[in-house]
Amino acid sequence: MLEAQRERTEIAPHNLFFPSELGPDELDKVVFAVSKSDKVHEAFLVRKHVQHFQDDPCYVLALTTRQTMAKFLSSEDHEALIAPITPHLEGAAATIVFGIDESTKELGKQIRGTQGAKIYPSIDLKVG
Repeated sequence: MLEAQRERTEIAPHNLFFPSELGPDELDKVVFAVSKSDKVHEAFLVRKHVQHFQDDPCYVLALTTRQTMAKFLSSEDHEALIAPITPHLEGAAATIVFGIDESTKELGKQIRGTQGAKIYPSIDLKVG
């Protein structure tokens, strides 16, 4: 059980990521949550491959900021980026939310390269 919890709270470039496979209603909820932050420029949602309890998915939501990407997001900047989003994700499956910066650019590159990962902005964005 501890291993399952750990793999749902940690991410690294060696992890495998797949399209989220969320249904339209669930995906709309995540896009709505992302739209609550005026700092988000782009959002990418993927499903992380997990070894334990594979029927209980773990999602990763990677965000870029509207400003030129800083070398590093301070913990305050990171918190300001994700704070408006996380309350809207409550009740969802395990989701790791992080901002892509210089320190996470390899992970961000891998996530961005996952087919269908970009969810925001979207041409058919439905908010509300």
